[in-house]
Amino acid sequence: MKSMNITLFSFSIFFILATSVFANNDKITINKPVSEITNSAQINSVEYQVQPINLPLVNGDLQKISPIYLRNTEKVGKNAVKSDYEILQSLSNDVILNPNEYTAFEINLLNSEVNVINPEVSLSPAAIQALDIAPEWLCKQLKIKLIELHKVNYDDDYAQLILDADDNIKDEVAFCVANMSYQSLMSSRFTSDKEMIIRNAEHIYKVKDSLKYVELVEYGSIENKDYYTTTKYKIYDSQTNDTIWSEIPKEYYYWYIVHPKLDQEGVYVTDQGTDASGQRTYDYWWRDFIWSNPDPEHNYMPVNITTTKGTVSSIPRFGEIIQSAEFLWNRKEQYYPFGRELNSSASALNLIGNWTSRALPVDVKLPRAFQPNQIIMKHNGNCNEDAFLVAATCRTALIPLIYLSSHAEDHVYGAIWDEDWHHFEFFRGGLQVPGNDAFGITNMTPGGSYGWATSMVEGFRPDGHVINFTKYYTETCNFNVTLTDAQGQPIEGAMLQIFAPSTNGYAICQRLYTDRKGETNFESGAGKQYLVNAYHPVYGWSPTDKSQAFYLKQGATVKNAKYNTAIKYADLTINNKLPSIIDLPENTKYAFNLNLSAKEIVTGISEHDNSQKGRFYNWKDENSGIVALFVCDEENYNNFVNDESYSAYNYMQYVNGGELSWNLPKGDKWYLVIENTASANILENVEVDFELLYDESQAVNDDLSINAISISPNPATEEVNISLSFTELGKAEVAIYNYMGEKVATIFNEEIISPREQDMKVSVSDYNSGLYFIVFESPTIRETKEVMIVR
Repeated sequence: MKSMNITLFSFSIFFILATSVFANNDKITINKPVSEITNSAQINSVEYQVQPINLPLVNGDLQKISPIYLRNTEKVGKNAVKSDYEILQSLSNDVILNPNEYTAFEINLLNSEVNVINPEVSLSPAAIQALDIAPEWLCKQLKIKLIELHKVNYDDDYAQLILDADDNIKDEVAFCVANMSYQSLMSSRFTSDKEMIIRNAEHIYKVKDSLKYVELVEYGSIENKDYYTTTKYKIYDSQTNDTIWSEIPKEYYYWYIVHPKLDQEGVYVTDQGTDASGQRTYDYWWRDFIWSNPDPEHNYMPVNITTTKGTVSSIPRFGEIIQSAEFLWNRKEQYYPFGRELNSSASALNLIGNWTSRALPVDVKLPRAFQPNQIIMKHNGNCNEDAFLVAATCRTALIPLIYLSSHAEDHVYGAIWDEDWHHFEFFRGGLQVPGNDAFGITNMTPGGSYGWATSMVEGFRPDGHVINFTKYYTETCNFNVTLTDAQGQPIEGAMLQIFAPSTNGYAICQRLYTDRKGETNFESGAGKQYLVNAYHPVYGWSPTDKSQAFYLKQGATVKNAKYNTAIKYADLTINNKLPSIIDLPENTKYAFNLNLSAKEIVTGISEHDNSQKGRFYNWKDENSGIVALFVCDEENYNNFVNDESYSAYNYMQYVNGGELSWNLPKGDKWYLVIENTASANILENVEVDFELLYDESQAVNDDLSINAISISPNPATEEVNISLSFTELGKAEVAIYNYMGEKVATIFNEEIISPREQDMKVSVSDYNSGLYFIVFESPTIRETKEVMIVR
């Protein structure tokens, strides 16, 4: 049974709710080398060049295939004339729907009362109080996490951290609670000192006044719930021979300065002295350890490494040297050699590259380290250690940096934000090879200036969501990949693993997720051949052997080319549970007006190899979501709630936003249901404005039904009976569309010269099993009926 509760009419809002990169050999491969993959019978070229799925959506608005028009008036809408209609009730709802959850409006025509039915959620009093003072722009994300934590009775603990934080850091603390993974927050090494979230934010405010190149900028107020923080930076402008200030968007401040996670390292302070996995912390948070060098027993300043190329005897305390920087950088993308002086005239980025290259002057010695504290104590590393130390050091210095990876090319590095992303790394081993000046350099050149062709570059947002950075590093092509079942029905929320050629076979170079249309679009490096396989939490792998993959394109890709590719679960046919569609009963004097928007929230599990893998939530743009919508009576609503067969009228399976007006039939009580249907990894943020309308003058005894079309049987096997009601003069057409939105057949196309009714029989014996749309269209009416064809 679907668990719900009913909320009375007063305005109410409910929000609901990878790889082992460079760990040993700096290489990731799938289980079979390319020769075996190519020869496998299960690997097929899928370069079908099909067009993307065209679901029945019109102009990005609410599905307008089958609107129902009110009689004797224009279609009711915000811009329409509705002088004949009285607004009896008006209310709004803002709710997040998990997979297979729904929200509903219970409409009681006996007393003109409307109630909102939302998914039932529970939170502690402290959690509710924390949401009351959190910034409005953060509340939905925070509520999702607090609901998740409530299931293990930890919402109170983390809410209390927000309540206890000083006012100037409440936003930073709330952001970390909202956007750290559940696994991070519930790690025993973290829960033993979860107050680290507060100290993490306090350190930002502790060091800000001592840094000359950066200032914190505060906006809004707690009272108005519109408060947020960001940073601005002093930039040297070589054209004017002066400095300017440049402010960054708040998102980059919170994700790439405030958030405590970098990539593969665990987020915690508590140390485990016997930890052999590279996760030593020495009981210090990395911001404090790097800035202050606080532990005499773990003093990182002595380096004492000598090779034939030179000596690094020691490095200064980082907090001391970075305070000398007068500006962030001069926006010159260039190399800086190893061994240059650490001087106060250098920019902050120059100093950081120089200091970190001296901290790790030679190649890695096993075991590998992932914690910045352990890395800087070892004083050696390859690109993995380099990138971790640079990321932690930049964020300690209040500079936004994202951790980047080119898996197929076996390299990791970073980029800093200043009006756009700019490559920034130091290349390891400054004392490594005599005569090779490339070792130890600080590299700020566009695209890294590497000597290899790049496949795909992924940026690691700290919650595990992957951002495609390929365009910054190579010439690109574009793929639009559609994942379907055997009948062409889209499969949403599936993880696609993209593979590119590497030294020993193929390496996973990016993981992406399909949207509600079963699609994902991405850029990749030109001149390479790519493969893909898919994993869905319900349907498993395609191909079924996860060590195999499909070709995205046979042969090398071409610069600026666009490839449309479809891949399938060849043995899978999704059985969508749809209601029986019934005709609209005789209408009454009641109607409703609906304005709806749906925002898609794609979720997935971070595949980065660490002890705190967690689910991320990637919020898409406005009106990116898709929900189902229908109206039914009380009996059928109860059947729907109890997962039993039910009937509904005007069932609309793909609705993404817009305005709609419907008549309400005779009866005591009706339910408007908005459902996040058949979803595995996609949440929907649904915002609805609802008006119950009334008009005493509305007629109820017209000769012809408002419905232009009705069909039976449904489901159908061999034949469909279609009844048509022509209520207006002019051109009329009836056509059949498949699930892809493609017209299969035109079954009626005539000029109507007088109102009439007509019945016809249509053979469907040659059609594949699946969902089809029978569409009636006239000059002012467009109406759709769904029919399921089964074999």
